[in-house]
Amino acid sequence: MRVISAETLGFEPPPLAPSIGNYAPFIAHAGIVSIVQGPLWGDELRYVGRVGETVDVETAREAARLCCANVLMQLREACEGDLGRVTCCYRLGGYINSAPSFDRHSYVMNAASDLLLSVLGPEMRHSRYVVGCSSIPSNLVMEVEGWFGID
Repeated sequence: MRVISAETLGFEPPPLAPSIGNYAPFIAHAGIVSIVQGPLWGDELRYVGRVGETVDVETAREAARLCCANVLMQLREACEGDLGRVTCCYRLGGYINSAPSFDRHSYVMNAASDLLLSVLGPEMRHSRYVVGCSSIPSNLVMEVEGWFGID
C-alpha cells in the first residue's frame, strides 16, 4: 500500500494546504486529477523569494520537495485516501521564481520528481517541464503542477 509518511517523504507530511485564491486545490474528473501546489505548510508560506538572488539552490530544492508533498497530499484527498488508485503520473511541471541568470531549473525540479517516485514508485516516471518566472503569486519560490490518472 502506498502511504505518505515521514519515512517516505523524509519529513513529516504537511497539513493540507488551503487554496490562497478563488480556485480548488485539485480537480478530479473522468479519471484525471489536476493539482497545483506551492511550498506551503498548511496556510504558512514556508518558502518565499527569488532563486539565484535571495534563495540558494538547495533551499529551492527543499521548496520543490514541499510543493510535491503538497501535491501528494491533495492527490490522496482526490483518491479518497487510497493512493493505490493512482495509475500514472502524466506530467509534473514546475514554475520557479528565479533570477534571469539562474539556469539550474532542472536540478531544482529533480527534487520534486525524486520525491514523487520515492512515494508512488518507479512506475510513476513522468514527462516534465520546468520554467523560470519573473514572479510568482505571494513571492513563492515555486509552484508544482501534477497531472495524474486514477481509477
